[in-house]
Amino acid sequence: MTTSPRILLGFEVGTGEPVYIEPDHFLITGQTRMAGKTVTMNAMVSRSQRKAIAFRTKRGEMEFNATNVLKPFYREPKLQRSKYISWQYVKSILEASQGRGMNFEEAWIIRACDGAKSLSEVYENIKALQKATRKGGINENQYLKLTAYFDIILPQLKEREFSTTLKLKKGINLMDLQPLTFEMRCLVMERTITYVMEKMKDVVIMLPEGWKYVPQKLTTPVKAAAINLAREGASILNHIWVDSQDIRGVDKVLVGQCTTWMLGVQVEANEAKRTRVSLGDRVKVKEIQDLKLGHFYLRKKSNDLVHVYVLPAGVPEEMGVKVARGEISVQVVVDYLLKLQEGESKEEEEMYRRQNEELRKELIELKKKKQPEASTEEVVELKNMVEGLETRTRGLQDEVDGLTVKAEGIVAKNTQLEEIIGQGEETIRNLHEQLKGFKGLRELLRGIVGPVGGESGPTVIRTEGPSELEITAMVDTRLKQLLYEYPEGRFVSIDLSARFKEIIKEDFIELLAAQIQGLTDVPRKAARIVHEKRKIRTSELYYLVMGKATTGRIPVNFYNQLKKVEDAHLISRTQGSGVVKWALDDFVDEKLGDLYDEESREEVKAYLPSLLLP
Repeated sequence: MTTSPRILLGFEVGTGEPVYIEPDHFLITGQTRMAGKTVTMNAMVSRSQRKAIAFRTKRGEMEFNATNVLKPFYREPKLQRSKYISWQYVKSILEASQGRGMNFEEAWIIRACDGAKSLSEVYENIKALQKATRKGGINENQYLKLTAYFDIILPQLKEREFSTTLKLKKGINLMDLQPLTFEMRCLVMERTITYVMEKMKDVVIMLPEGWKYVPQKLTTPVKAAAINLAREGASILNHIWVDSQDIRGVDKVLVGQCTTWMLGVQVEANEAKRTRVSLGDRVKVKEIQDLKLGHFYLRKKSNDLVHVYVLPAGVPEEMGVKVARGEISVQVVVDYLLKLQEGESKEEEEMYRRQNEELRKELIELKKKKQPEASTEEVVELKNMVEGLETRTRGLQDEVDGLTVKAEGIVAKNTQLEEIIGQGEETIRNLHEQLKGFKGLRELLRGIVGPVGGESGPTVIRTEGPSELEITAMVDTRLKQLLYEYPEGRFVSIDLSARFKEIIKEDFIELLAAQIQGLTDVPRKAARIVHEKRKIRTSELYYLVMGKATTGRIPVNFYNQLKKVEDAHLISRTQGSGVVKWALDDFVDEKLGDLYDEESREEVKAYLPSLLLP
């Protein structure tokens, strides 16, 4: 093992005593641009002499002191001891893409991954399953949605060239992911972390924006890989350093595995209070808000708390001690670093200038010389190079031509959609005019017929003629007849209505699933028992759920728990009868009877109760 047992972090504020830390999983938080998180990680890597991988994910991000630049890394994932892709991995990709859980779609994802060795094969499986599924059913709709998700992800994998190996140097190896979409950044990070865990040791993964890539409430491909590294990586000296503006949004499992924390300035009062609580209320909110650049509260494994000034890389230790003791300001160090960087930039600029001048002189000399006789091998090599360039040029031109055709097609579709929208708006205006006429007709008929029931007004005596209900039915029938006779090709609300029904039923089922998944243990157990019994007395249900009989009245809290199950439309209770019934089946038939056929409704009735399983 090459890792140094201790790393000089900086100096204790007040005393100026040196502060050392051991190699560990770190959590570093603080206000962006005000805390100095990137400078801290640069310094830790520099003084530890370790190999680290950093990801640049956004514009304007502070520069890392990179010793090496890596191409984005990607390899198709496979299950251990298996040649097939993991369905959990595919699910995590989709969840990252959509920003929500995909538990409802889980069964369809598993089917799509069956026998697939790559994401492309998963995509082909989805399309094949969609074709083989009955039109209009719930299965066909879910495969349609999965196809749309993959249409977002797969083109990004095909259009970029990724590295399949990682060659690291000591220091920070920077992987620039800024041009990639969020979904692709997640894939690259996950593949990189997994590769490091499988093939490497003594490597630091510097994870940016922990709240975004390892969030508390959502799943991303990065999440499982990062937590696995935090749990098992320390044994082979692989560590993760999590950078986040605050602790709140980062997954609590990952936070718990990071036993060394460095918490920097938080200006906003609520964030400062949360930081104070995280530190065991050992500092004041005002002290957290007043932390200066490069100053952190260090919480060690032993739970000791130290107020430390982190010494930037390249800054003399004597200067860091003076800052910690308050003898000089942080700005003195900032100015020192700027001058240092300016000097390095001038040296680099002079080096490039000299190289450029040398190349210019060589070019002039080559032009002066007569063209040398080229060997047969050189001529062949040059010809091959020219042919290769011509082939690439033709390929690029073909891509440009293809994109041009696609663009023209999109423009034509947009024009067609605009025409359809215009026709639809004209149709709506015409129907509104007809409806006004029908309303006038109804009011006229009301005047002829007179008030009905308890309505006040002058009484009109009649001995025969239609009732108001009959008149309303006649008008509605005539309205339907007019709509049916409206010229075909201009009235488009039928298609829109069908799509609207699809949206209603998908959201409806997803909402029900979310309500059921949100139930706690007691409501879940009660719902499972009622589902099994179909009908049960409340007292018996209380005994089966709570494991004890009532000594009198059933506690109000138990009724409150049943109310949650009732709100999820799983059960119904009749006042005074003391009987609880399973109600989901009737509820599904009532709400989805006009939208689903019987087979699809049965699928829904079977799927939703399955969410109650522990």
